[in-house]
Amino acid sequence: MELSGQMQPARGRGRGSGAVSAYIWVLSYLSPYQSLFAGLLVCNLLLSLIEMTIPKGIQIVIDQLLPSRSISLFYWLLAGIAILIMLMLAITVLRNYWQRVIQEQAARDLQLDVFRKLRELGLAYTDRHPAGDTLSLLNSEVAAIQSIYQSYLPKLIQYVLFVLVMTTVMFLTHWKLSLAVLPERRFMGRLEEGITHTREILAFHRQDREYQELNNRYQRYMDKSKEEGVITNKHAVYAGAIKWGFNLIVLAFLGYQVLNQAVTIGTFVVVYQFAAQLIDSISGSYHFLIGISSSFASVERYREGAGSESISAGTIRFEELIRSIRFDAVQFGYGEHLTPALHNLNLDIPVGKRIAFVGESGSGKSTIAQLLVRLIEPAGGTIMVNGIPLETVRRDDWASKVSLVFQETYMYPDTIRFNLAFGQNVTDDDIREACAAAQFRETAETLPDGYDTWIGERGAALSGGQKQRIAIARALLADPELLIMDESTSALDSETERLVLRSIEKRRNNGRTTIFITHRLSTIESADLIYVLEHGTVTEQGTYAELIERGPVFRRLVQAMRPDAW
Repeated sequence: MELSGQMQPARGRGRGSGAVSAYIWVLSYLSPYQSLFAGLLVCNLLLSLIEMTIPKGIQIVIDQLLPSRSISLFYWLLAGIAILIMLMLAITVLRNYWQRVIQEQAARDLQLDVFRKLRELGLAYTDRHPAGDTLSLLNSEVAAIQSIYQSYLPKLIQYVLFVLVMTTVMFLTHWKLSLAVLPERRFMGRLEEGITHTREILAFHRQDREYQELNNRYQRYMDKSKEEGVITNKHAVYAGAIKWGFNLIVLAFLGYQVLNQAVTIGTFVVVYQFAAQLIDSISGSYHFLIGISSSFASVERYREGAGSESISAGTIRFEELIRSIRFDAVQFGYGEHLTPALHNLNLDIPVGKRIAFVGESGSGKSTIAQLLVRLIEPAGGTIMVNGIPLETVRRDDWASKVSLVFQETYMYPDTIRFNLAFGQNVTDDDIREACAAAQFRETAETLPDGYDTWIGERGAALSGGQKQRIAIARALLADPELLIMDESTSALDSETERLVLRSIEKRRNNGRTTIFITHRLSTIESADLIYVLEHGTVTEQGTYAELIERGPVFRRLVQAMRPDAW
C-alpha cells in the first residue's frame, strides 16, 4: 500500500479545504510507517478470515458430524478449531504490537510537529492568541487528534475489513440472505489562564470576578454539551432501531427457510451468527464514524490555529562573522487598526560597537530587537545582514549568532543551574564566571543548595532583579556575536547595574556587538552610538555628548530621565 507518494506532501502544504484535506493530513502521519501499516492490514484480514472459518466448522459439526455420529472426525475438527484459535491469538499479539508502535510513533510525530510549528509562528501568533487558548489547543485538540491514531482508526480498519470479509462469506454461504442484509473548546483555556495568573488574581482581589467569568463560560460549555447530547441520543435511537430491525428481518427470513426445509439447522445457526456479527460491525463502524467526526473537528481547529503564517526557516547557510546589519525601509505593525510600530525605518548598525536605542514607550525600540532575532518578520522592507536578506538566512544559523535578554525573563520550574545552562554544554567554571559577571555568583553560592536550588514556577522564589541577573548570565554563557539587552537591567539598583554593565563591556570588548534598549542614563552614556526613535523611525543619532549638544528630542528624554541635571 503506497502512502508516501500521496500522503507525505500534505504535511508541508497549506490547509486545503474540506474533509478530504483533513483526512489526507491525518493519514500523512502514517506514511513513515507504511510497512507496519500494511502488516497491520494483513493481520486484521487474517483475523477476520479465521473468525469466519470457525463458525463454518460449527456448521459442519451440526449438519454432518452429529447426525452421522462420526466421533473421530468430530475430534479432528475440534483440534483444527483449537489450532485456529491459537493462531488467531498469536496474530492478535503481533497485530496489537504493530498497532501500538504505529499509534505511539504517529502521536509522537504529531506532538513534535506541534512544538516545531509553535516555534515557527513566533511572537506574531502568541501576541494575538491568549496563552490559555494555546494550552487548550495542545491539551484538547492535539489529544483528540491523537485519539484517531490510538483508538478510532485501528478499530475502524478492523470493522471495515470484518464487514467486507463477512459479506463475502455470507454471500457464498447463502446469497439470498446476503442480498437482503446489504442495503442497510474555550472554557478549558480560561481555566488554564486562571491557574497561570493566580498571583495576579489574588493581588488585585479578582477572585469573585474570575469565578463569575469561569461560571459563565462553563454554562456556555454545558449548553453546547447538552446540544451535542441531544444529537448523540438521536443517533443512538436510529442506530438501535436499525440494528434490531435487521436482526428481526434475518431471524424471520431464516426461520421461514428452515420451516420450508430450504436450509439446514446448521446453516441457520451459522448464517444467523454471521448476520449478527455483520450487523454489529456495521453498527460499530457507524458509531466510530460519529465519534471520529468530533476528532476531525479538532483536526480543523488545530490546522486553523497552526495554519497562521509562520516565520521562514530560510535556506542560505550563514557561518561567516557578522560584518554589517542594515534596515532598509522596514515597516511593522501589530494590528490593522493600530499605529505602525516602525515606519520606513532606515539605519545601519555598526558591528563590534555598543549601540543604544532610546525613545518614548511605543516608539519601536523593542520591535527592532524582536526583528533582529527573528521573533517577528517585517511587514515591508528588508533587513540585510552582510548584504543578504535576513529572511533568506537559515534560522538556526542566525539564532546561534544572536541572543535577546528580555525585561521579563521566563524561568523554568527547575534549578538555578538548569536555567543558567538552558541546554548549553557549559562547565561549572563557566557558570561561576558568568554569574560573577552578572553579579549573581555570591547570591547563588550563599543558598543552601547553591546552583542546584529549586526556584519554583516561573522563578517564584527569586526577586525580579535576581531573575534579570540569571538571564544576563545565561546570555553571557552563550556569548553571541550580537547581544540585545531589552530593558534587561531595569530591576537592578544603580550600583549593581553599573557593575553588570562594566562586566559586559569587559567581556564583549572583542569585536562583539551589543545593543541596549533602555530608559536609564547609566546604560547609554558609554554607548558608541545612540539612535533616538520617535513614531517608528530614527530622528536623531550620535554619541551621548553629540546628542546632548544638538539633539532636542534626546535632550527632552534625558531631562525626563534625570530632571535634576537641568
